[in-house]
Amino acid sequence: MAGISDETFRRYMKEPPPDFVDFVDRITRAEAQVIARAVATVVKAASPDPKTKEAGDWRAAAWLLERRRPDEFKEKRQIDVSKLDDETLLRLLEEEAEG
Repeated sequence: MAGISDETFRRYMKEPPPDFVDFVDRITRAEAQVIARAVATVVKAASPDPKTKEAGDWRAAAWLLERRRPDEFKEKRQIDVSKLDDETLLRLLEEEAEG
């Protein structure tokens, strides 16, 4: 990517050197535009059709709620870990840590 390593890119995004401030600003704005379009798509999918009044896609609404209010709406899983082998337990813990 742009002739730099992923590690350098991440470091520049956190603390851009003077020569890269404009680059980081453009990347940040582009990412914000992508996020805004994606959220608008989900909101549109979750909204009722104005002509037919049919309900929107509940999955889009659920996705939006899970991300906007995770404490209230994020899916919660209960697992009896005493019956899991070590490998499965580690995989589940890694999945949970990733979000």
